[in-house]
Order: sequence, then structure tokens, then C-alpha cells
Amino acid sequence: MTPPLRPPLTSSPAGRPPGRGGARLAVALLLAALLCLLAAAPAGAAPPQPTMGLAELRAALASGPLDGYFLTTMKGTTPERLSATVDSIVDYPWGSLILFHSDDPAVSAIGGIAAGMSGSPLYVDDGGTDKLVGAVSYGDWFTLQGLGLATPIEYMAAIEERYAPPVGLLAPPPAPKPGALRLPRPVDTGAATVREVVLAPSAAAAAGIDAAPGTTVMAPLGIIEIGGLRPQGDAFRRLAARLEQATGLVVKAGGGGGLWDGPPTPDLEPGSPGAILFSLGKVWVGAAGTVTYVNGDRAMLFGHPFDWLGPVDAALTGGNVDGVWADAMTPYKLISPRDVKGAVVQDRYWGVLAELGREPDFYPMTTTVSLVDEGREVSDLTYVSGWFSAQPMFADLPAFIAAQVIVDAADAGAFPGSAESTATVRVSDASGEYTVVRENLHDSGWDASWGPADDLAGILLTLADDPDGVLDPHIDGIDLQVALTPARRSARIAGVELPAGLYWGDNPVRITYYRYGSRDLESLDATLTIPAGTPLQGVLSVAPAAWGGGGCCSCCCEGEETGPPRTLAEVVESLNALPKNSDLLLTFSPGGAEGGGGEERSGDSCEEAEPGVTVTVPTGLVFRNAVSQATAELRLSLHPRRVPYGGLTLAEGCVAGSEDVGVTLYRQDAGSDALVQVGRAVAVADPLAGCATFSLPIAGLKRNATVVAMVDATATRLPGTATRPLTVSAWVRLAGDRRLAVRVRPGDADGTAVLLRRVGDRWQRFRTVAVTDGAGTTTLKPGTYVLRARFLGSDVCGPGTSPLYRVTVR
Repeated sequence: MTPPLRPPLTSSPAGRPPGRGGARLAVALLLAALLCLLAAAPAGAAPPQPTMGLAELRAALASGPLDGYFLTTMKGTTPERLSATVDSIVDYPWGSLILFHSDDPAVSAIGGIAAGMSGSPLYVDDGGTDKLVGAVSYGDWFTLQGLGLATPIEYMAAIEERYAPPVGLLAPPPAPKPGALRLPRPVDTGAATVREVVLAPSAAAAAGIDAAPGTTVMAPLGIIEIGGLRPQGDAFRRLAARLEQATGLVVKAGGGGGLWDGPPTPDLEPGSPGAILFSLGKVWVGAAGTVTYVNGDRAMLFGHPFDWLGPVDAALTGGNVDGVWADAMTPYKLISPRDVKGAVVQDRYWGVLAELGREPDFYPMTTTVSLVDEGREVSDLTYVSGWFSAQPMFADLPAFIAAQVIVDAADAGAFPGSAESTATVRVSDASGEYTVVRENLHDSGWDASWGPADDLAGILLTLADDPDGVLDPHIDGIDLQVALTPARRSARIAGVELPAGLYWGDNPVRITYYRYGSRDLESLDATLTIPAGTPLQGVLSVAPAAWGGGGCCSCCCEGEETGPPRTLAEVVESLNALPKNSDLLLTFSPGGAEGGGGEERSGDSCEEAEPGVTVTVPTGLVFRNAVSQATAELRLSLHPRRVPYGGLTLAEGCVAGSEDVGVTLYRQDAGSDALVQVGRAVAVADPLAGCATFSLPIAGLKRNATVVAMVDATATRLPGTATRPLTVSAWVRLAGDRRLAVRVRPGDADGTAVLLRRVGDRWQRFRTVAVTDGAGTTTLKPGTYVLRARFLGSDVCGPGTSPLYRVTVR
């Protein structure tokens, strides 16, 4: 693995971000969220400043609302004090939360409590001492302005107690559930009287609630901002849809970068802006909010989760508030991440815990885009969290980063044309280091720039998928090389031909096609090897290899997953074996299938069939269709199927169809690969029989053979082939007296001959004689013999019997 770099955690032009690589590019994902945090059970106070627990706060509120404030940053990096009034404690069956409102002019000016204020520490005045009671966590979008909910500080402190060493015994309260909470007594905010708080699970759900007078609807003020991705582009739309589905939060376009090379921000303190990042570069992914407190080398943020992921490994950065977007419904901060301060180690429901000064595990990702026609090259380097890439939900984050680099280089939201790409992913586990290399060609009349990113996404999602729980891959580095050109490199298949017919062995195949932008018919030659014995009628098809070699249905793939789990080495091997978009699959499928051509892929079939023969044909084009064509259907018979040595047989056949067609007959002798033409006939259409028939005698047969009938191609069918085996009986003779010779033709016949002796009116087995190269001998004792020899047959001939032979040995 690449050893972690150890630059200063406060980035500068000379510094580099922590992790396994260096960076410059980015996807920006700003989660400035305010989520409700409910629960009970007092926990040990980890904040260094004075705090007030729920029990003490409840007692103080018995005398009425408490004046206070919260710390948050409205501009730049310096926290400000915004006035607030703590009105009530809202009790839930399993916990409590703090209801407050703020009539501070700064809050009123922006439209209410803003997303990005989440984590802002909330204080009350307790006899002249400011005590920390909680962190801003919920806001009101749809009814009254100035209201907010805060997470009790003891819930956040419990996270530090439980998950940061030394490990404590206290546990955070359970997560809350949405619902309606009746206040113990009405709260007058000055704008209205609130009697009930409705907690909605998401902003979308809150928008659909028709609140009655006196009811305020609180929803998670989580706003994800995607920076570095242009809102008009596919990368933004795709990532936004993914994040909305995963988190239920609103997604907006944001600004700022994820790799800061300017002066460092001040040390983090309560109210400071901060961000947790899973990538570092121009495109950054993470969540921005506010620091609640700092306790030595630890910091608590947000008062709500990023995505409730549990143990995590992300970069913690300082932040700069560029401004606050004022909005009556959803005001939110614009927070840009700055220098790295440490690492986020826990993403729990009640807050985010970070360790200051700790380096996260990041790996380098390089994306290089060459604009071929312009002679220009753009290169980008970013860092990505190794932990984040191991999560199946987010493993393809580098693909979104790469997509934006490509779009920025092309300076076009869509790039019609073609792209050549090479994606290299270095990955390792305890068994060693491996490399995935994926070369491909992409072509699109709409946008060819997404193809390379999709290839990278496929690799990373495959590596992150571990259904058997035996893989533990770590991404050590990514390199993506892309060459873009407006030139199209696509084609359409016109047909497939068998110039020499179809037979066992090597078959020349010609694929004809039209190249994009041309009406000239071009051809591509390939060779398809058919194993001996394969039925020679069926369907010949050619299709883009990227479409796959056919599906797998339950009845024919039962037991497919019964083998042992795959190792990382095997996963990498399978990724490296993936076909290219420019490969074609040429397949012959034996059987009586329907023929025809077209551009649609057929559905899966569970019918048993002869195994097909497939070959991959490399090309320099991306084909957009598939074509299949059936061979002519032919029935062939021989009369007789066993003939004497030197004899003849009558070959008869019927070719499906209603037209005359030529048929060529061949003989393939046993022990030879050569086809010997023995005749040609015309199959004449017979309307009554529904086919074209032919017959042709084959004479002079002297060894076993396969008779091959090959039908000429027609307008709708490829050449069809049918075969029938033919047995030629051996020619057998006896000669000599005391030294008796057995002679067999064909002359290369090897085998056994049985001598039969006539005794009275019966034939008795006398002895056996080994025959080699058509000859064998045996010695007879004196006497008179009536003999017959029967050769038992061999690969080159069938059994044969000699004429009766009389001999007297003196």
C-alpha cells in the first residue's frame, strides 16, 4: 500500500492534505443540516465549559423562559453571539429536546434558523454564569420563524464518553422517531402561540403536513450542497438524485473548494464553521456545519449525523462562511471548507466526533483528459477517503469526480463523439497488491464523456460488493486516462456470412457493417472453430460483447452460487477479463432456432440445448446493434447406411423452403480432415412436401466416412449443413496353407480377426489373429480345414467376413 503522507494538517501552498495521496479536483457536497435530537438519561459532561443538564434546566424553566444565546459564524471564521430564549423542554417517551426561539435581528433578516447552524452551542444565563445546554439541531421551515430545537448537551457528551478513549460506560440515548409532541404549556414566541410541535421525518414529509393553528412543523434542516459540479450537468443531477434518496435531505448547488492552499483558519472553537470531507480537491464531498465544543484533541460537531454511518474516517477541516442565503422557507449558510484540522472518527445520531491532529486515510486519484483535436491536455489530482470508497452506497464517488473533470476539460455539458479510456485501480488486501486495468472505447451521439466514468464506477462498485464477507479491499490509488474526440467511432452491423459454408473445424465468417457517416458496406473477417461432432444447423449471431453473452435463468443456473466466496485476486481477474465496448461476440448456437436479423436482443431461454461456440472479435468501433441468422434446415438420409467395400449409397435430402437451392455433397473419410466433393445436385422445390428434395448416389466407398451435405446460402438463410455417418464393411480374405494369412482392406486397418472352423454342420470359434496395417498371420497344424475369417472392425472400417476357405496342411 502507498504509505500515508504526513504534511502539516493546516494546508498551505507548500502543504498537502493528509492521507495516501495528493489532490486538486473535487465534488462538493455540503450537508448543512439541522436534525432533531431527542432522548434522555443524563450523561457525563465532556465539554470543558460549564454545562446545565436537563434536570437542572427543567427546574430553572419552572420560573419561566430563560434568556441566552447561541454561538455561530455568520461571515468568515469568527463566531458571533445571537440572542435566544429557551422556552421549554419537549418531552418524548424516550427522551427530550429543547425548544428555543431567537428574535435576534440577524436571525430575522435571513428568515429564521439557518441550515449550517447545526451544532451551534446554545447557552443560558444561570445567575451570571453562561452554561452550555445544547446544540442547535432543528429548524422550522413552514410555519413560525425564529423557532428552533436543540440537542441536550449531555447526549453529545455521551458520544465522546462512549466512543473516544478512554471508553466510558455511558451510552447515548436511542434515536428518536418522528411524531407530534404536545408542549407542557403553550409558548408565546411573539409572533404566535405554539402548543404542539410536529416532527416530520423529512422536508418532503413536512411540506405535506397541513398544520393547525398553534402547531409548528419541525423538519431536518439538512441541506446538501454539491460544489464543483455544475448544476446543469449530468454529474450534478445523478449525484443529487443519489443523495436525496439516501438521506432524504434537500440538495442545492454550492460553492467553494475542498482543497485549501491559503492561510489557515483559526483553531476550532465553539461556534466555528467546519466540514467533514470524504474527498479533497476542487470537487469535494462532505458535510458542513458548526462546532459545538472542543475538548483537548477532540471536537464535537453538528448535533446530528452526516448520514448515521457509525465509525468513519474522514477529513475534518476548518470552514469559512461566505455568507448566508436568506430565505423565508430554507435559509442556509454558504460554508467553504478550508485547511485540514484532523479526522472525523464517529458519525452518530446525536453528533459527529473528530480527533484533532489525526491524519485520515486518503488515496490519490489522478484524472487526465486529452482533447485530441485541440492538442490540449488537462490533468487533475484529488484525494478520496479509503473508508468511504469501501462503502457500497458511496463506492463510486470517484466516478462523479472524474465525470466533472472530463466535463470541465471539454467545457461542454455533453460531448458527442468518442472517448478512449484506461482506468487503472490499485487495490490490496492481506494477501497482496493487485491492479485492475480497464481499457475501453466509448461512442455516443449525445455524450461520450460519461462512458469512462461509468467504467470506473463499475470497477469500484464491484470491489465494494462483498456478499460473503470475506473481502477487505483497500483502494491504494486510481489513475484514469481519457482521450476525447468529436469523431464518431460507431457502426451498424448489416449481416453475417459464411463464405465457405459451415463445417467442423475453422470456419471463415464475414461480418458486414456500415460505418457511422458512410453508405459504403464494409466487412470484417473472423474465424469460428466448430468442434467435431457439433450439430451444424442452428443460428449464427453477432452482437456487441458489452451486451453480455446471454442471461441466466433460475432453471438453468441453479447452484451457480454454491462455490466458495471469491478472493480479491479472483475479483480483480474477472474485472480484467471484461470485454471492451469495441469487442463483438460471434456465436453459433446449434439447434432448430428461428432465424432472422434485427437489432433487438432475444430473451433468455431455459430450454436445454447443445452448447454454443463463441469467439470474441476485437474491432476499433462501437457497434450499436446485433444480427442473427439461421442456417438452412436440412434433413439427410443414406440408403443403405452400411455398404460393402467399394460399394455405393444413395444420399437423399429435404431442404426446408419453397425454392430450388443448390446442394453440394462431400465425403470426409475416417482418419482424414479433408472434405472430398463427391457430387452436386439441385434440390427441387416440392410444394406438396413443403421443401426442396434431392438425391445423389455416392460410389466407390472404401472406408468409413461422414457424408456432408451443404446447402447454398439463400436470401433468408445461411448455408446449412447436415451430416450422416456411413459404415463401409471391411474386405477380408484368407491365403496360404500352413502359414495362413489374413488380409484386410482398407490397408491401414488395425484390429482383431476371428477364425471360424466348420466342424460338421456347425461353425466353431477356432482362434484369433491380430491384424496390423491390414495383415495378420497364424500357423496351422497338419490337417484339412474349412475356415472363415471375420474382422471385427476398426476406426476406418466396419466388420467384414471372408468367403469360405478350404486348405489341407501336410
